[in-house]
This record gives sequence, C-alpha cells and structure tokens, in this order.
Amino acid sequence: MWNRLKWALVLALIPAALGQAGCNLDETNRPDLAGPSELAASLGMSANPDQLTANGSSSSVIEATLRGPDGNPAANAPVVFDLLARGAINFSDIGVLSKLNESRPVPGGPNRPETVTGTTNGNGVARVRYWSPFRIDQENDIVVTVTGRPEGNDFRDAVFREVDIFLRAANRPNFPGGVACSILVEPVQTFYDVGQLIFFTATQISGAGGFPIARYEWTFDSTDADGDANTETGPAERNVAYAFESGILAGATRTYVVQLTTTESQTGTQATCTVNITVAGPNS
Repeated sequence: MWNRLKWALVLALIPAALGQAGCNLDETNRPDLAGPSELAASLGMSANPDQLTANGSSSSVIEATLRGPDGNPAANAPVVFDLLARGAINFSDIGVLSKLNESRPVPGGPNRPETVTGTTNGNGVARVRYWSPFRIDQENDIVVTVTGRPEGNDFRDAVFREVDIFLRAANRPNFPGGVACSILVEPVQTFYDVGQLIFFTATQISGAGGFPIARYEWTFDSTDADGDANTETGPAERNVAYAFESGILAGATRTYVVQLTTTESQTGTQATCTVNITVAGPNS
C-alpha cells in the first residue's frame, strides 16, 4: 500500500515541476544580438568612358567611391591607383595615369608616375585620369585595367578594386580624326544633370593645310553663385571634362554653348566650332 501511495505522489508532482520549469523558461531574458566587431571599408570604381583608342590623346576619368565601416562616405582619404594590362604581349606602353586636372605625363619620362594618389571629397569620391598610349604599332585591341586601393599601413589587408578600359588599336581604318572642326560629347544625352561630368573630344587632328593641330582651346558658358553668366576657359587639350555646377532652378533647364578653337601648326590657321549642352535643374 505504501509503495502505491509513494508512486502516486511522485506522479502528481511531475506536472507541477514541469510547469515551474516552463515558467522559468518564460522569464529567461534573451541575450542581445552580437555581430562582427568591425566591417571592412568598401570601394567601388568606374571609368568614363570605358572605351578609348590608342591615339595618345584620348583619356578616361577613373572614379573611386570609398565608404567606411559605417557605410558613410569616407572623406579626405587617399586612394592609390595603378595600371596593368591583360592579354598585352610585348606591349610596353599601356598609357599613363595623372591627377584629374594635370596634363598628360610623358611615357617613360621623369614625370611618369608609377602610381597616382587621389584624395576623396566630401562624397567619398576620388578621381584621376587615364591617358591612352600613342601606339601606331598596336594591331590588336587590348584591355587595360586600373586598380585602386585605400592607402594604409598594411598592404596585406588592403581593399583592392579594378575597372577595365577597352583600348582599340590605333591603326584601324576608322581611326578617329579629320580636318573639320567638330566636337564629340560623351555620354550622349538629351539633358545633363547639374554637376555631372561631361567629356568633350575634338575630332580635328589636322588643319586645311595638312599640318597637325598644335593647340585646342575650349570655352564654356558658366554661371556663378549669384546666377550671373560668365565664360570659363578649359585646358588646352584635345580631351576635356567639364561639369556645369549651379545656377539652375529646380524643374528648369538651361542651354550652354561649348566652343572649341583649333590652331594648325606651321600655318597657324584657326578653326572654330560649337556644341550646345542642355542642363536640367534638380528634380526636373
């Protein structure tokens, strides 16, 4: 009889014990979520334009966007750019890099940098320029790669990114250039945004006398902070980049005139041509 009573008491206590355990589980606090102690910086790269001809004067703006571990743009950060070629056998000159607004370095010369460092702006963007080589002996198209990495103190942990530029052979029958003054605009758009970098290329490479063009002079309509119109002069290069920064109201558009004046070597003969650029204000 005692054994039966003992087992009945044990069986009666089991549900109570389980219920108490369940209550304890309900009251248990969940630990806070935990993750990595830090995240790597992110780096994105682009080339505009990403196709060039090996004519020695075409160029592309290389842009690197750097964000910190918090995902926000990293300002005032140095980014190191370098060059390498893929599929280029016995091809020594693959072009050069320079600061964005500097003239083209001499390939192999004393001012030809092995690498170029650009500093990010407030939006985390650093820009440099890639100049195509002048290679009349280049028979095949190649791909030139521009590498970028944030400058730091440990090369092993550096964040590397790459962007490719398709480099056309210069000795093809459709080699760009002629005797008429005209302007090539890239990218081709009906409207351009305020602050957008626009690329202008002079297609004229020789004058009416048959001599090469010695100088390219650019002028740009512009608008200052007070909304007053003025004219700016661009660098004396065959390829230039320009952005119309301000002075356009939201929802409005404004058409600017870009003018090119070329000067032929030997004769000094000049030619002038223009192109209209329509810029749209914010949110238009």
